[in-house]
Amino acid sequence: MSNISDLLKTHQLWIETIQQRVAARKVDVQDLQIPLEMQRQQADEISKRIESLGLKKTDAMAQFDTAIAKQKADLAQMKDQIARTEKLVRTTTTPPDDLFRQAQKAADDAAAKKQGVARPPAKGGKK
Repeated sequence: MSNISDLLKTHQLWIETIQQRVAARKVDVQDLQIPLEMQRQQADEISKRIESLGLKKTDAMAQFDTAIAKQKADLAQMKDQIARTEKLVRTTTTPPDDLFRQAQKAADDAAAKKQGVARPPAKGGKK
């Protein structure tokens, strides 16, 4: 087994070898363009992601617009149904006071006919 000093010597030799290789190697224009090309690729990827997100946003907005339009149509249909139901209720049911008034009027009209007396028109010009 190696002791710590042997490991440190081996490590130091490795560092010196790497330093010599780096110092001996000359940097050329192509080496400088590698990071630049990587940056261009990253910029292209970011542009593609932005475009993709924009399309997703447009699709989501269209889905929301469709859902809103459907809800508005459902609401309009519901309001129409409510109006029809209210109209039906008004025409088919008469409050008890109105029934009493109608019966009283019919009785008065019948009594007036028997006596041969014309009844004066009711308020609003209705007979």
